[in-house]
Amino acid sequence: VTMSLWNRAQQLPPDALRQVQNVYGEQFPIEVRHYLAGWIEDKMPQWNEIDPENVSHSQYAHTLVSQLIQEMENKALSYGNNEDLFLVRMRLDEAATSFKTRYLNNNPLALVGIIRECLKTELHLVQQHENMLGAVVQPASMTIEPCAEIVSELDILLRRTRETADELRHLEQEQESFALQYHDCAKINAHLSHIQGQERTQQNRELEQSLRRRKDVGEQQLAQKVSGLLQRRMDLAEKHKGTIDRLNNLQQRILDEELINWKREQQMAGNGKPFNQNKLDQIQDWCEALAEIIWLNRFQIKECERHQTKIPITPPGGVDMLPTLNSHITRLLSSLVTSTFIIEKQPPQVMKTNTRFTATVRLLVGGKLNVNMTPPQVRVSIISEAQANALLKNDQMNKGEQSGEILNNTGTMEYHQVGM
Repeated sequence: VTMSLWNRAQQLPPDALRQVQNVYGEQFPIEVRHYLAGWIEDKMPQWNEIDPENVSHSQYAHTLVSQLIQEMENKALSYGNNEDLFLVRMRLDEAATSFKTRYLNNNPLALVGIIRECLKTELHLVQQHENMLGAVVQPASMTIEPCAEIVSELDILLRRTRETADELRHLEQEQESFALQYHDCAKINAHLSHIQGQERTQQNRELEQSLRRRKDVGEQQLAQKVSGLLQRRMDLAEKHKGTIDRLNNLQQRILDEELINWKREQQMAGNGKPFNQNKLDQIQDWCEALAEIIWLNRFQIKECERHQTKIPITPPGGVDMLPTLNSHITRLLSSLVTSTFIIEKQPPQVMKTNTRFTATVRLLVGGKLNVNMTPPQVRVSIISEAQANALLKNDQMNKGEQSGEILNNTGTMEYHQVGM
C-alpha cells in the first residue's frame, strides 16, 4: 500500500500535527499544501534537485514556481461554483498573487527553499512517528528505490544536456552576430581612413562626421556583444561543470556500487547462492545512458573550444575552464569503457589441465560506442595471484608474462542486440 506523505501527516498524533501546522505560515499557506498535495509530491525530484543557494538554478526555479502558481489558479477556478469552497478559493487566489509579487520574478529560489524545508520537516515528523510504531508503509513519491533514483538522475542529466545544447546554439548565434558587427565596424574604419585622406570639402567633412557617429555606436554595440558573449561562455562552462560533477557522482555509484555488487553476487553464485542474471541488463541500460550523456557533453565542450578559437576573447584575469572540463569528461568516458568490460560468464572456480572450459566477456557500452564497426580482439591468459595484484597496481603486464597456456585463447567480440 502506498500513501501520500500528506495523508500520513494527517494521521499524526495532535502534538506532532501541531508541529506540522507550525511549519506552514504566510509564506507557504497550509491550504496550498492540502489542496495541491498530489501535484506538490509528484514534483518531489524537482524540489530536491534545485539548490536554493545556487543562483544558476534561478531559471529552473522560476519555471517550477510558475507551474505551481498555474496549478493553484486552476484549482481555485475548479472550485468556482461550489459555495462551500468559497473561502478555499479566496485563500488559493491570495496565495497565488502573493507568490507572483513576492517570489516569481524577484526570488523564485527563496520559495523553493521554503517549500523544501516544509516538506523535509513534514517527512521527518512522519518518519519519526512511524518508526516508533514500527510502520513499514512508505510513500511512493518520497522514498525512491535505488534503481528509480538512478533513472531519475539520468533523466535530470539528459535534461541538463539538452539545455546546454540549446544554450550552445544561442552562443553560436551571438558569435555570428558579433562577427557581423565586427565586420561592419572594420568597413566603417576603412571608409573613415579613406575619407580622411581626401580633400577637406564640406561634403567630405559631413560624411566624416556621419562615419564617426556610426563608428562610436558600432564600437559601443561591439563592446556590449563582447560582454554578453563572455558571460554566456562562462555560464555555459559553469553549467557543463555542474553536469560533469553530477555525472562523476552517478558513474561512481553505478560502477563502484551496483556493478561491484553484481560481481560479488556472481562470485557467490559460484558457491551455489541464487543469482539474478538479469540485473546485468539493467546495469547495461544505465551504462549506455551514461555513455550517451557523456558523449554529448564531450561534443558540446569541444564545440565551445572551437568557438573560442574562432573568436579568442577572454575575461580580464579569467581562467579558461574548457581544457579542464574536456580533460574531466574524457577521463569519465575512458573510465566507463574500461570498467564496463566484464566477464559475464565465469569459468569454473577449479579447473584441471587439458580440460575444455568456456567464459564470456561483455562490453556494456559497446553498442553505444559502435564498437561493432571495428570489433576488438580479446585474449585470455592465466596469471598468478601475485601477477594479478601487480596488474591492479600499475595497470600493465609484460607481454608473454603468464602462468599457464590456454589453447584457442583469442576471439573477436561479436555484436548482440542485448549486449556486447
